Amino acid sequence: MGYIALKIAEEIGFSIEDQNSILISGFLLLRRFPPFKDISKIVRYHHFAWNHGNGVEFMGKSVPLASHIIHLADRIDILINADRHILLQSEEIVCRIKKCKDSLFAPQLVEAFESLSKREYFWLDIISIATGFAKILDAFSANKLTKLNKKCNCSMS
Repeated sequence: MGYIALKIAEEIGFSIEDQNSILISGFLLLRRFPPFKDISKIVRYHHFAWNHGNGVEFMGKSVPLASHIIHLADRIDILINADRHILLQSEEIVCRIKKCKDSLFAPQLVEAFESLSKREYFWLDIISIATGFAKILDAFSANKLTKLNKKCNCSMS
């Protein structure tokens, strides 16, 4: 998810200097677009650590549980090595996530992840979805490049 968001930002020329800028920029961008206004708060807080329960709020504002779910999903995505078969790395990923239980991630979310991770199809679905997103991004990139070539009447080949 994080990789996909960064690739989309890169494709549209959106430069990000640091993590907090990403969070605030995403929040402000989504908040202005009515269909995404409700999820803007989730995006704003999706990198906040659980911190032994202290992550339920930030500066007096509640952090949605969905933000913590996305944070966990994002970290799982980052731990996946695209050069190795997913089933050969699943145990290592689970161990690394479990080490961060209650510090980075809410215990109930880690427990749910542990339960799901015991099923082979869970891992295969993750890779299938990631492959689908990669194809969409490739098509988006190719389409953007084609439009740019037509606009400037040039070719990259």
